[in-house]
Amino acid sequence: MFLKTKWFVLASVLVSLNACTLPETASRPQLPQTQPTPTTQTNQPSKARATKGEQYTATVLKIADGDTITVQDAHGAQHKIRLAYIDAPETKQNYGMDSQAALRERLERQPVQVQVEDIDRYKREVAIITHNGEDVNYQQIALGNAWHYTEYAKSQVAADFARYQAAMQAAQAKRLGLWQFARPQAPWDYRKQQRNRDKQQAGE
Repeated sequence: MFLKTKWFVLASVLVSLNACTLPETASRPQLPQTQPTPTTQTNQPSKARATKGEQYTATVLKIADGDTITVQDAHGAQHKIRLAYIDAPETKQNYGMDSQAALRERLERQPVQVQVEDIDRYKREVAIITHNGEDVNYQQIALGNAWHYTEYAKSQVAADFARYQAAMQAAQAKRLGLWQFARPQAPWDYRKQQRNRDKQQAGE
């Protein structure tokens, strides 16, 4: 009888211990590991604008037309430049693509000297471009690839104004470039015509 009682007590103790055992902790679901968002490299070139009177060396990257280029300076910044004192045919005009091609052949990927004469309303540098010691603006006129833009040449040095005028007259006499056409339309007249057409289409 004593042994039975002893075993009963021992069994009760074991049952109590089992009842007090902490339940197994439920395993937590594994959250998916989020990968850090990679930083997108835009590789956008920095843009810069020099000030009036500034001079610097650059490499020509792009020729937009016969009087507008994009260059990269020694610091890697890009500048959009309008060639000073000249006006080339727009690319949709007669000889516009030819003027662009002539400038591209001369300047693309070439080192140039930039002399900033002004900043225009489009925030472009208006500049004289020199390549291999030659005034590229003047050459565009002399080869019949552009007009002397007298309306915007009032600030031009008098001697240079006369030189540019003489170059245009010589190109006209030789019927070079755009002067091979009987009555070439000046680009400023073409732009005005396009603006008026746009206004008419807009119902103004």
